[in-house]
Amino acid sequence: MKDNNKEKDDEKDDNDFLESIGLKATYYNDFVERYFSKHYINKGKENEQYIFIHSNGIILSGIGKNNIITKVKINEIIDLKKPGKITGRRKHGAHFLSENEYVIKIIYDNEKSYNFCPMIKGKLLEVNQNIINDNNLLINSPESFGFICIILVEGKFLEQLKEKIEKFE
Repeated sequence: MKDNNKEKDDEKDDNDFLESIGLKATYYNDFVERYFSKHYINKGKENEQYIFIHSNGIILSGIGKNNIITKVKINEIIDLKKPGKITGRRKHGAHFLSENEYVIKIIYDNEKSYNFCPMIKGKLLEVNQNIINDNNLLINSPESFGFICIILVEGKFLEQLKEKIEKFE
């Protein structure tokens, strides 16, 4: 327990030092900024979504900060696609998504629903369970800790996705 507290104190000291010289400790944002290309679908509209693409075909997908969901009271988030046990370099056991498959369903304003469809053909590696447990992540941090899913897109599907994105932008 003492070691864990010491690590937290060291991390706090590091963050305090960075802030004292004018830097902000935003490890997640730096990682995404450095290694992912950011693309938006319906940018600035109520149904805005993002697709952040890593060069290895890993994609973070979620709702954009202008999406209607970031402005409402979320009642519940239902995980529609729980990936199975994923193993190996080729991610065996991952659920293969078609372009029109929904990943989560968001119930808001007591009766309305929003189905999130990443519009990507690939292997669903993860649905962010943190947003299931804490709905506020979608509202407060939709393009960072509030990402919805991680998808692996390989080969020809990655090239098709890049061509498709160019049409949206």
